[in-house]
Amino acid sequence: MHKILYRSGDEKVYIVLFNDMPLQLSLNTTALLSMGLAKCFPDLVGVPVHDSVGKKYPSITRVPVIIMKAKSVGKLKAAFKSIQELGMTVVAFFEHSRSLKTYEDYEASMRQTRLDDLQPSGFGVIGSSQALKPQLKKFSLWK
Repeated sequence: MHKILYRSGDEKVYIVLFNDMPLQLSLNTTALLSMGLAKCFPDLVGVPVHDSVGKKYPSITRVPVIIMKAKSVGKLKAAFKSIQELGMTVVAFFEHSRSLKTYEDYEASMRQTRLDDLQPSGFGVIGSSQALKPQLKKFSLWK
């Protein structure tokens, strides 16, 4: 399990998506990447909250989530690799995965494929804005 250290208050989740995906695929990819990050970093999710009459509600993320867009798959792939080289955990979703029907199919396909041969649709990472700024400055906010 990966740990997040909340020291600076500067930690954010960044989801970077390829710009040319239809809205439905962008939303789906964002959900998949967010769940992958939450699995790696359970600290992302706060404790359940209670309303004024004591009703309990499941928790949500404790850190801001910034969604960005990449105009080029090449830049998306380069940023993914450079963030990995920093030793950070990066959750990625690859284009070939869209044609697969089950998670077992995904596992099997990943075992047979080199990372360099995959085209990312997007990736998610959590970290300090300052640490990630050099890798993410080439992307714009999703609007």
